[in-house]
Amino acid sequence: RDEAPVTRLRPPAFGADRAERDVFPELTGEVSAIPGSPAAGAPVSASSSVSAQEREQQESAPAPWGEDLERTVVVRRGHPRWELVLPDGSTADLSGDVVILGRNPVADPAHPRAQLLAIADPTRTVSKTHARLERRGEVWRIVDLGSTNGILLPSPLGTDVEVEPGGAAEVAERFLLGDAALRLQRTDAGS
Repeated sequence: RDEAPVTRLRPPAFGADRAERDVFPELTGEVSAIPGSPAAGAPVSASSSVSAQEREQQESAPAPWGEDLERTVVVRRGHPRWELVLPDGSTADLSGDVVILGRNPVADPAHPRAQLLAIADPTRTVSKTHARLERRGEVWRIVDLGSTNGILLPSPLGTDVEVEPGGAAEVAERFLLGDAALRLQRTDAGS
């Protein structure tokens, strides 16, 4: 049985300007992995197969931890982002934890920072100030503000829930203000 040739390497030469052929002189001639086979040609330097752009990026890589103390990395944390899909299919970003909905909603002194969101309703079944959405963590609740046509929370099982005037209920996703269908959706994909 033929034994595969074993290449013994010399200890690396030290010096800043040494070429690869100086470090591994036995690998600069033609080579073949199988004895008796045609030569594959001279080996190619690994550094020549890396683009100049990649070498530049590697050389300008950020300093190791502790050496770049002046740079601050920004981390996104905080509140998840939500939007409301309106009856016409458009969306409105919900900028706060309290949102007052209606055809022409009026600010509530008890919630001075509440977002006012006008719902376009050609059927005029949405009251001027119809409902209030309130978020606590991941849960949204809707409060009827004495609307004329109420709030309906449709259920996939057909057990729709009608919110009592002045009452509140948890909103899973879809709800109706009068005949206007709206849908809550998270826009940050849970991050």
